[in-house]
Amino acid sequence: PRGAMAQRETFTNSNAWFTLNGDVALNDRWAIIFDGSVRRSGPVDEAQALFARGGVAYALSEHVRVAVGANWSRSYPYGEIPIAYSYPERRTWQQVVLSHSAGSIDFSHRYRLEQRWLGRRSDAAVDRIDRWMRVSRVRYQVRGTVPLRGDEVEPGEGYFTFANELFINFGGNVQYNIFDQDRAVAAVGYRLSRSWRAELGF
Repeated sequence: PRGAMAQRETFTNSNAWFTLNGDVALNDRWAIIFDGSVRRSGPVDEAQALFARGGVAYALSEHVRVAVGANWSRSYPYGEIPIAYSYPERRTWQQVVLSHSAGSIDFSHRYRLEQRWLGRRSDAAVDRIDRWMRVSRVRYQVRGTVPLRGDEVEPGEGYFTFANELFINFGGNVQYNIFDQDRAVAAVGYRLSRSWRAELGF
């Protein structure tokens, strides 16, 4: 009937992501960046995804940094409404990060453009990827870090961090999920040394 809307079901999943992030300076301008994560659901009973990303970054100035890279991931069926089958994804990306301070809070603004290739099966029962679907996505993340003592986070000190990231899909293969997701994060962190930090967040 005219004006009728389909009913939408909603389920809540409790997930846990275990992530290692790296940012290795090669000199004053260039750096290697990488991250990898094991993602579980239930919060740890079921496999959700495996993820690995790497790239190279260049500092245009103290407050402007650009980077390019690629990543690989695999997603698995999980939760109350699982996907039909496990599939891989290949991705290339480009980003700009702008940083500034407001009082004792350090802010960063990350703008990322992604080109994604999602592995697809013609028959969900046959474990063989026979085509790749191209999807593009743009992401914007704002992140703030607040020292718990003083104006900077020194080794042996804690901090609070918060972030929000919006994901928007676009391109010919996008029909319904234009608004992909929104990730809001709050975490406490501890700077172990000049090179290492640990964070626990929700």
